[in-house]
Amino acid sequence: MKKYYSPVGMAFLLVTSFLFSACSKLRDYIIQHPDDIGKHCKIETLAFTSTGMATAHARFIYNGSGEPQELLPDFMYGPDLHFRYDKKGRLSDVLQTDPGGTFVYLWSIYTYPSARVIIDSIYEYQGNVNDPHPPGQPDLTVRIVKMQLDDFGRPVKFLAYTSDPRDPPNSFDETYDRNGNLVIAGAVYDNKINIYQTSKTWQLYFLEYSRNNRMSPPGLPATPAAYNTNGLPTRFLGPSWSIFGFAFNTMDVTYACDVSMGGTSY
Repeated sequence: MKKYYSPVGMAFLLVTSFLFSACSKLRDYIIQHPDDIGKHCKIETLAFTSTGMATAHARFIYNGSGEPQELLPDFMYGPDLHFRYDKKGRLSDVLQTDPGGTFVYLWSIYTYPSARVIIDSIYEYQGNVNDPHPPGQPDLTVRIVKMQLDDFGRPVKFLAYTSDPRDPPNSFDETYDRNGNLVIAGAVYDNKINIYQTSKTWQLYFLEYSRNNRMSPPGLPATPAAYNTNGLPTRFLGPSWSIFGFAFNTMDVTYACDVSMGGTSY
């Protein structure tokens, strides 16, 4: 029997075919160019639940260059993060306020004395979100972390100290395995794209450079629990380590590359 489709049905089939063809092409491109994931699959929102709390959200706002400008939660006392960049497009400042607030609780300033060194100077309880730099009050201690990078641009040697000469310095090293994942005792990783790889800003600020996502240990809910067609995690289950600084029981992630008519998880 010959099949007939209404104009609406034909339009639906054409749109669906187009969307999934485009999605397949994007997925193939990302497989071949994994470092370009952030150009096509920026994080848009997080939705997470915690015991005794209603569903909370965080929205990701980007500047005209496509770099993160603000990570804005919709609940009181959540960390509202503001990002700034230098003339070379490198992360220069991260300011933490209350959502919609102006007083800065934590202010990280990043400097780059050489191609293989990054210094993070952390000021506490100083300044206004509209200030060009922290006031630098002399009675407040500045925490400093000097990071030495490996050949892949990942921090692997750390020297932490403060502006108070009485505080002893602390140093430690980190290593990565052959798959490009941070070596942590007992840690197991999936074979998908790490959520933090969607921006170099996320990698530096949260110090998360692993290629893949860390998985939950045996006995806990399997996480990540779902992925989109491009291999990015769309659902995490707790209890686990925080993600983007948030603790949760469940966390759902939406990306700019998600298919609007309902992406396929696998």
